[in-house]
Amino acid sequence: MNPECQNPENERNLDFCQSCGGTILLRDRYRAIKPIGSGSFGKTFLAIDEDKPSKPSCVIKQFFPQARDPETLSKASELFAREALRLDELGVHPQIPNLFAYFAQEEQQYLVQEFIEGEDLKAVLTIDGVFNEIQIRSFLNSLLSILKFIHQHKVIHRDIKLENIIRRTDGELVLVDFGAATANSATALTGTGTVIGTMGYAPPEQILGRPIYASDIYSLGVTCLCLLTGMNPFDIYDAEEEIWIWRDRTPATVSAELGYILDKMVESTRRQRYKSADEILQDLNPVPEDPTIPVSPPQDTSLEVLTKTTWKKSQNLTGHKHHIYSLAFNPTGKMLASGSRDGTIKLWSLSTRKLLQTLTGHSTWVNTVAFDRTGQVLASGSGDKTIKLWSIRTGQLLETLSGYSSSVDSVDFSANGRILISTGDRKTVMVRSTKTGKVLQVLMGHREYVNCVAFSPVGNIAASASCDKTARLWNVKTGELLHTLVGHEGWLNTVAFSPDGELLASGSVDRTIALWSVRSGQMLQRLSGHLSKVYALVFSAEGNLLASGGGDGLKLWSVKTGEEISGLGYDSEELYTVAFSPEGNILATGGKKTISLWEK
Repeated sequence: MNPECQNPENERNLDFCQSCGGTILLRDRYRAIKPIGSGSFGKTFLAIDEDKPSKPSCVIKQFFPQARDPETLSKASELFAREALRLDELGVHPQIPNLFAYFAQEEQQYLVQEFIEGEDLKAVLTIDGVFNEIQIRSFLNSLLSILKFIHQHKVIHRDIKLENIIRRTDGELVLVDFGAATANSATALTGTGTVIGTMGYAPPEQILGRPIYASDIYSLGVTCLCLLTGMNPFDIYDAEEEIWIWRDRTPATVSAELGYILDKMVESTRRQRYKSADEILQDLNPVPEDPTIPVSPPQDTSLEVLTKTTWKKSQNLTGHKHHIYSLAFNPTGKMLASGSRDGTIKLWSLSTRKLLQTLTGHSTWVNTVAFDRTGQVLASGSGDKTIKLWSIRTGQLLETLSGYSSSVDSVDFSANGRILISTGDRKTVMVRSTKTGKVLQVLMGHREYVNCVAFSPVGNIAASASCDKTARLWNVKTGELLHTLVGHEGWLNTVAFSPDGELLASGSVDRTIALWSVRSGQMLQRLSGHLSKVYALVFSAEGNLLASGGGDGLKLWSVKTGEEISGLGYDSEELYTVAFSPEGNILATGGKKTISLWEK
């Protein structure tokens, strides 16, 4: 155990080294058998406990840092002592090694812990190959239970990766190496600490020295991506675009549900990432509905109650000189953007109901507007064959995206804000990076003009509506066509996703609305009641209402029953756009020069 010894090989029955004379037994009990690992702060040995009749195996970790400057030595010593403390606290969990001893001997620090017989997941990948969805789900359920336990004890592991997860011979997974773990506290959350972890696995806030519980979730998500692809993190991350490209690298088929979970785990922005292990476990293992137990309260989506919940017009916003083609609420619901045939975009305050500013720059009509997830950037598409990106804070034009061969009639941001989809090349859908403006994909398949696009609030699925009488569902990351939705008798003007991403609504000149299952691509029901073509659709925040605007005005529908909620005295003028606020308490409609606001 003398790190300076030149010839440390000795017979098993000796107590002192024949080369240097140093003690072989630690505490007259633990005998090192062979080295099994080393790093910048020390060595790890397989050992036996001579004090027990069965001579069980154990692991000795010896603190022997290579660095010599006092600050690094002090920090390394602190981390070593911290690992012993964490193991002492957490070793009661069956998937965390037990601590047997922590002590100093001959001016060296040691900890002795339980030996986990098995292979780390990096070796498992080499032996068994990449994981499939069933294996990933099982892996997540196992590891998330460990994360939940250590986070309840206010500990952040900070170094979750393939090498630190061992599959025991009985198949159980064990999380090891708590040398980087830290106790979470108010100080830890506000102060900048030492950068600890493994590059590629560590999230941005941890690299900046500010780890949080969700940092472990990010590292666990990256570990899942490595298991699915068999690659290291740097090979499945596009640093230029700042996006994970794991779907392009995995041979396994991954469901939309699991894909959503993994994408949310590895969000670089903490606000968009899962906050706790429990949140992931709930999405990973949704509780099936028991048909013997009535849903409560059923009246939430019943036609009777929806009919009694009268929406009344509260105000008209005026200022545009021509038809209003598009409306969009910002994520907080405090601002409304409108795009008009008059070539302008107007921003309205929902608290004062006053005009905040008018954005000018397009040379002709504005067909579409959409906020990104932060609410700080607005995209607008125009008949001038461009998309413009605007700063909401300053009202300044940030960028103009050109290269379109026809009018840009529809734009939408992905849920993570990194991708912008649009119409604009007649029969295709354009997919661009919001950071660089670079074209990532051109989705082709429609036989006629594409009128509308929409991004699902969940995962990487987008929809398009075309004059070829079909809607199409796409995997935007891969460019794969998922479903072609056929059933309308006329061309489609609009599509909209439900808040949970499970339903797609489509509206047509055939005066009907269709509701489709996103998973299967099957039509679930057809809504009839408009006397003219349907121009616009939007789901309420709860997903129980669908608003439609058409040549004969506004209609509201119960999503559950498919019935029209009638007799509420809505305007019958031609409407080109409808929008619900994020809270679902305001409905905005746009027609000829006027925006109407409706409230419960």
